[in-house]
Amino acid sequence: MQLHERAEALRSLKERFQAALDGHGSCIVVQGEAGIGKSTLLHSFVGSLPEDARVLRGACEDLSIAEPLGPLWDLAREAGWQLNADLGGTGGRLAAFTEALASISALTVPTLVIVEDLHWADIATIDFLKFVARRLDGRRLMLVVTARSDDPRGRTNIRQMLSGVRPDRVNRIDLKPLSRDAVAKLAEGTGLDANALFKVTNGNAFYVSELVKSGLSQVPASVEDAVLARLEALGRGARNVAEAASVLPRRAEARFLISIVGAGGEDAIEECLLSGILEPQGDFLAFRHEIARLAVESSLVPSVRRKLHEKCLALMEAEGAGFSTRRLHHARQVGDENTLRLLAPQAAREALEMGAVREACAFFDLALKYPQPMSDPELAEFLEQAAWANYLVGTNNRSISLQSSALEIYRKTGDALKEGDSYRKLSRYHWLSTKIPQSREFADRAVRALANHRGPELAMALSTQSQLFMLDKVFSRVGEPAREAIALAREFERPDIESHALNNLGQSLALADPEAGRQMLRESIAIAMRLNDTDNVARGYTNAAFYEIDLLNFPDAEALAQKGIDYSNNHELDGYKLYLSGALAWILLRQGRWSEAESLEEAGFASDAPLDEEIQFFTSGRSFTGACAIAWLATRRGNPIPEAVTRFLSAFMVGADEMQRLNVHASILGELAWHERADRDDAVDALRRVVQRAENVALAPESAIWLKRLDPGAKIVLTPELGLPYKRELEGDWAGAAEAWSALGAPFDEAMVLAQGDEAARRKAIAILTRLGATATADRVRAAMRSEGMADVPAMPRSSTRENPLGLTNRQLDVLRALNEGLSNAEIGIRLFVSPKTVDHHVSAILAKLDVSTRGEAAAKARKMDIL
Repeated sequence: MQLHERAEALRSLKERFQAALDGHGSCIVVQGEAGIGKSTLLHSFVGSLPEDARVLRGACEDLSIAEPLGPLWDLAREAGWQLNADLGGTGGRLAAFTEALASISALTVPTLVIVEDLHWADIATIDFLKFVARRLDGRRLMLVVTARSDDPRGRTNIRQMLSGVRPDRVNRIDLKPLSRDAVAKLAEGTGLDANALFKVTNGNAFYVSELVKSGLSQVPASVEDAVLARLEALGRGARNVAEAASVLPRRAEARFLISIVGAGGEDAIEECLLSGILEPQGDFLAFRHEIARLAVESSLVPSVRRKLHEKCLALMEAEGAGFSTRRLHHARQVGDENTLRLLAPQAAREALEMGAVREACAFFDLALKYPQPMSDPELAEFLEQAAWANYLVGTNNRSISLQSSALEIYRKTGDALKEGDSYRKLSRYHWLSTKIPQSREFADRAVRALANHRGPELAMALSTQSQLFMLDKVFSRVGEPAREAIALAREFERPDIESHALNNLGQSLALADPEAGRQMLRESIAIAMRLNDTDNVARGYTNAAFYEIDLLNFPDAEALAQKGIDYSNNHELDGYKLYLSGALAWILLRQGRWSEAESLEEAGFASDAPLDEEIQFFTSGRSFTGACAIAWLATRRGNPIPEAVTRFLSAFMVGADEMQRLNVHASILGELAWHERADRDDAVDALRRVVQRAENVALAPESAIWLKRLDPGAKIVLTPELGLPYKRELEGDWAGAAEAWSALGAPFDEAMVLAQGDEAARRKAIAILTRLGATATADRVRAAMRSEGMADVPAMPRSSTRENPLGLTNRQLDVLRALNEGLSNAEIGIRLFVSPKTVDHHVSAILAKLDVSTRGEAAAKARKMDIL
């Protein structure tokens, strides 16, 4: 089909490929609605490449449950290298991904990798594409991915794939429907009414081309009618081929179609090809578009559709090895319980090994719906594997149900060791479901059940118990189980458990012996590093960063958080990276580096990510730390807290009973009440509960401070371990507290205690808050000064500055400052952690609001208005 209105998209693809020739690899996402012309664009682009360019293709299929790493198998076949199916967890997956990337980018010739239909991708495929997209620097490699942006799965998969990828390495091509004029050109000479054609197709490129090719004298009611009209024009044999191909998602093996049709199959296939109903793809045949395939499949009566699925299943079974995911797809369509019973357990385990955890969960559910005969131990082990898969996905309520079923079997069979270990796993699953009391109960049960079974299981149960005390900041009870866990771990040569327990013990020494605690945290990380235990390394950096935050040592906290982010990024630990990005935003807020913190908020919490039914500290695209940072910044600036953030944080408090959560949540509520944006009595009650519950007020200083600010008469027992600036404020020494915060490099905290002082101190507080951009907090200080009869209240900034000139947002002001420095969109994107396309949207808005036509004019006007 001739391309219309795609010149800019084609030019962009060619430019990116030229950059790849020079070693500047990039990732391009071609997105748009189904049938918009994504594949047609890429076909034209590939045809324009030089002869020595290497093109590798893969695609995802619309199967009932996605095939794990399906596109990667395609790429391996095309490139001629062997993909190891035994990926064996995170380390094995990273090794396989590294080998795959080396294979597709090792040659001196430029390589184009195309993966189509990301909206049908399994999670392991998304992880692989993300792995490649993050490592394009210095490679003569161009990765192109297509996805339906009108499909929620497509939008989610695109966002997940691009998380952590440098914005300057990504280009999105968003294809739009054809204009009325383009449709009219395509309809020339067909006799079809161009206006009617445009009305029926709404400019969808595939719809238009299909109707133009239909040979009909008038425009039908739908493209499905046109597809079926072309089908009816074929002979019976060719129609049989097309119908058989329609039940095979994405593409059909020619040999299968010949077997299904029988005598005359090859001639029937030739007729389908000549008519354009099917297209050749090597040894396969495919419809020109999924829309056409679905139109044919939907037209089949149920009995015919079922018989075709049965034939496809029989042919795949006759060939023996392979096809397991596709066989399961056809078996589900016909309800073949024997095949489902045979293949689902194997598919579940394979998917889990490959890291396709979402698909593994679906296969496990299928296997449990159609169970194989298993002995009790086999069934219990299978249930535990299913529980683990759901834990990795984040569906912890399902994990709890499955692990509980395994526990019942262990109880019935009298396997005390497995029973005790099940309690420990249930503790973890309940904790991630924010069911904290139940988590503690199961940890205690685990320790009791394993008391007479000295070994790694008891060591891990004790470490879990100590971890829960540590997270609840009951530091006096961490030491005993942690030290016993360490001794057992060393006795039974389990350094991974030793690392876990050392981390818990080190955290608990923050008040008693900070330097000893630091040493234990360093040792915990070092052990995990030697083991390549990525989870414990990332956990170690996370807890070490928060250790320094609690000790008000912000520079070291920043360094540790950044190390953790870098490590998580290099090892594809997106959950930890998300959480640490939010933590780093906390640190930058305390240091007064709000513009940097704002960029990290976006890295730690994606407001457009779907809110999962089950909330964890980090979930797909969102983290607890990122949500808190956004709430703090919005409150201080006087902006509304996004609803997604409010809902996310509120969900954490359902069933929550843990100091690390309660203290932060109560302090946010206290700050909102101080700004008169929340009920004061509710906030005071929440803060008082936290302070009374704390083992030591030094472990909940923020709640103590906000309680005193909202209720000056509140009785708070001070302890020697309390941080100096907190202690001085609670003693009523605002000047000493301000001096201490200033020495620590925490300007907002300094301003908040200066706001309790005399007129000069409050004027200084307002100046600091204004510089930070805390306009709402500064207004609150002004209001308090007026209510107390102070005469010399600093005036509010000019309206043009205060409200952001001409309605510019804070982010648009950041972009405007960058424009004034002459930065390109790509350079601005890197600075602000957003895509060049997002920068382009901001630039367009700035030009409109400033009523100028060029970037230079915008910068000049901003300088003239003195707003930079």
